[in-house]
Order: sequence, then structure tokens, then C-alpha cells
Amino acid sequence: MIDTHCHLSDPRVSAEKAEEFITASKAKGITRLIMGGISPSEWDRQNALSEKFPEVIVPVFGLHPWWVSQNADEGTLQSAFNDLKIRLPHAAALGELGLDYTSRFSDSERLRQRKFFEAQLGLALHAQKPLVLHVVRAHLQALESIAQIYGNARSPGIVHGFSGSWQEAKGYLARGLSISLGGAVTWKTSRPKVHRKLSEVAHQLPLEHLLIESDTPDQAPEGALEGQEHGPLSILRIADEIALIRGVSASSLLEASAENARRIFGLSK
Repeated sequence: MIDTHCHLSDPRVSAEKAEEFITASKAKGITRLIMGGISPSEWDRQNALSEKFPEVIVPVFGLHPWWVSQNADEGTLQSAFNDLKIRLPHAAALGELGLDYTSRFSDSERLRQRKFFEAQLGLALHAQKPLVLHVVRAHLQALESIAQIYGNARSPGIVHGFSGSWQEAKGYLARGLSISLGGAVTWKTSRPKVHRKLSEVAHQLPLEHLLIESDTPDQAPEGALEGQEHGPLSILRIADEIALIRGVSASSLLEASAENARRIFGLSK
């Protein structure tokens, strides 16, 4: 099995806790953990983890839209982008890159996000690296940018922690992207509207474009105790929920997700 997106290099996850997660994951048969990249300092922590657990950790480097929004200094952003160009050959993919148009971000911050989103798209296209997208309330704008940069070329990769509608998911599938579902698909009572929307996505999504992620330490499945770190093992709970929606076995979904991840990210079995 593969956790197709998590953040064991997040500062909120201590080195000791990361090792606990890795040991527990391996014991249950989760053999690969695909990271999400945020910023240069976080890439350093990924490198440290991958040096210690090279058979488990799959590094992914990118400039997260939250980080881009928080750094208004053009020199800082350009320096980070130049660093990304140098480091990208050592990553399995470019990400997380994307757009987050929730109300917490101003118009100027959204413009900055889009500028560096499109710059990273161009870099990924040139380097022939798959994408790991973070898109929230900006699916139309993200698809417009992908079409502008990629033209008629397909853009392999995933939309991680997908929170959109089935109609929006189809837009990504048409571009060659796949959909990674996380804990939000289990939010039956806490956020029923989100659950209903993602249930349709989980039901309709072609199996060859379905991936399952924990997004550790974010997007915990419903039922996790408040404040409890859920870890990569939560993909088992998420797979159970998707299995109920699709009327299939959870093991078959986890097997398909792992195979899809190996294909997209060029991983050996």
C-alpha cells in the first residue's frame, strides 16, 4: 500500500513521531509515503527523512500557495523558485503547487499565488515532472492556468485532498490528472454537504484515476479524537468509506491506488 500524500516533514510532526508513523505504516503494509512539498526549509526536512528511510519516503518539492501568500517579498519568492529548479531533479514530482482562494487570502495574495502557480507549471512541464496540486475554491482558475501553460499537452499528476464536485473533477481528468481523496470523504456528520459531494466523486471516479491519501497531519478522518495525530494508517479508514460508497472491497481500492501512484510518480514495486 501507498499513502499518496502526507507531510511527515511538517514542523508539527516531531522526528520521533515521524519515525513512529513510518514504523507503524511498514508493519501494516504501507511501504511508500509520498510527501507534499511546502518551502525550501521543508524540503530540507524531507531530504533528512529520505536519507534515513530511502525505501519509504518519496520526496516531492514545491511552493505551497499558503507559503507563497505569506511571503510578499519578491526576492524571497524568486530565490525559492530558483532553488526549486536546482532541487527538482531529485524529487518524484513538483508540488504542492496550486491556488487557494478561501476568504483568508486577499486579492493581492491570490494574484501572487497565481503568478507562482503558473511559473511552477512551466517548470514542471519543462522538467517532465508530474504535478501535486493543492486547489481550494479555485478549480476553474487552476484549470485555466493549466490549459494556458500546457496547451494540448496532458499534465500527469494528482489533485491532492480533492474537495470539489464531480463536474470539477472531470475537468482535471480531461487534462490527464488523477484525484486523490483524503479524510474529507468520511465527514458524514461533521460536514454532510462535503461528504455528499465527495461521495459522488468517489462513486463516479474511474478506478485508474483514484488515489487515497492521509494528508497527515491535516484532514483527519471523522471519528479521530480531537487533537490526536492520525498518521498514514488513516488511509485504511478512508479506503473503508470509499469501499462502502463504491460497493467493492477496501483492499482492491488500496491496491489500485498504489498501482496508480507507482504509474504517476514512476515508482518501482
